[in-house]
Amino acid sequence: MTSTIGKKYDFTGKVALITGSSSGIGAAIALQFAQYGAQVTITGRDAETLANVGKEIEEKCGHCPLQIIGDLIDQYLPEKLINETMTKFGRLDFLVNNAGIGTTAKSLENENFMTEFDKVFAINVRAPVQLIQLAVPHLEKTKGNIINISSIASLTAFSLLYGSSKAALDMITKTSAQELGPKGIRVNSINPGPVVTSIYRSMGITTKPMNMKEEMKKRTLLNMAAEPIEIANLASFLASNDARNITGSIVVSDDFLVNNAAIGTTAKSFENENLMAEFDKIFAVNVRAPVQLIQLAVPHLEKTKGNIINISSIASLEAFSLIYGPSKAALDMITKTSAQELGPKGIRVNSIVPGPVVTSIYRSFGIATKRMYIEEEVKKRSLLNMIPEPIEIANLASFLVSDDARNITGSIVLSDTGALLMQKN
Repeated sequence: MTSTIGKKYDFTGKVALITGSSSGIGAAIALQFAQYGAQVTITGRDAETLANVGKEIEEKCGHCPLQIIGDLIDQYLPEKLINETMTKFGRLDFLVNNAGIGTTAKSLENENFMTEFDKVFAINVRAPVQLIQLAVPHLEKTKGNIINISSIASLTAFSLLYGSSKAALDMITKTSAQELGPKGIRVNSINPGPVVTSIYRSMGITTKPMNMKEEMKKRTLLNMAAEPIEIANLASFLASNDARNITGSIVVSDDFLVNNAAIGTTAKSFENENLMAEFDKIFAVNVRAPVQLIQLAVPHLEKTKGNIINISSIASLEAFSLIYGPSKAALDMITKTSAQELGPKGIRVNSIVPGPVVTSIYRSFGIATKRMYIEEEVKKRSLLNMIPEPIEIANLASFLVSDDARNITGSIVLSDTGALLMQKN
């Protein structure tokens, strides 16, 4: 497995269907995928803007996308999108569920509230589910993947209708990844913060709000409003083989230090007589050392506008180990709080949360030799039936420190081959 970071992704011979691609994030993803060699199907409600995107793709990439005009409120459109894509290109590798709408009906007292509910959930939730269902037989053949474009509104009490629809989409990402992993299909979500798009039109607002970009910037730690290209960069990474071990992940996209050193322990019970000695050792290496390194690095990272990556573990997200798990949970919160404090200084802080990886961490548990059956046992615990090599984590780290990820901070990025979503017997 080799990394493609630093050079163009190669999507030659692949086919992508991107909904909501007549403007904004969807248009940026369609153009970038086409620039990387993919044939693309673009779709949207506005014939003129869709034609403009199609023309730009043809001019810059030398091939014409399939253009389908339609509104996903129409329950027959998803089937048309899949069927016409297959007729035109004969395969499907990437499904990007980008189409989404907002609403100005934010109160239960609004007389049109339930009408707006039906519309928002039809486009933001029902349409992606229907498209995924229709796409699965084709994606299974190509071992393709699905990217759902959600929102940070799914993670905070932002809007009764829009936020809850995006929360539903996040759970669809996780449950789809759980079901489709054994078929070799990866499913991930990108959850953008404020992005300069024309989503205001979907709320019935005909003109762009005044000072929209400046207002967006005020709501971010990095004092920037992301452009659609930033989301496209992340989508290209997730679609590529560099992210082949990432599924079921909710990726918040709202000069560097990498805190990777860590140790584990075989002391997992309160009955172990060495428990507190092991506690002190693990928290010293896994928690105290990263905090001290961050504190010492800040003056230098501020000068370079650098960033920090903490290497955590899925043990931070489930009851796995009495000492190791809590130490990694602490590191995840250090990522979030450090991002909050250091964002105004121009320093980004993110965490990579790997599942099982082929490493020599067994030595830090006091195990002298590698057990031969470990790798096969680990494979059984992943949806994708693989155990990643360290290069897979390096690919993600390289992406996060690059300018392609300049709008990502405070994010806990799961990279675990779906291990966390495996149904426990």
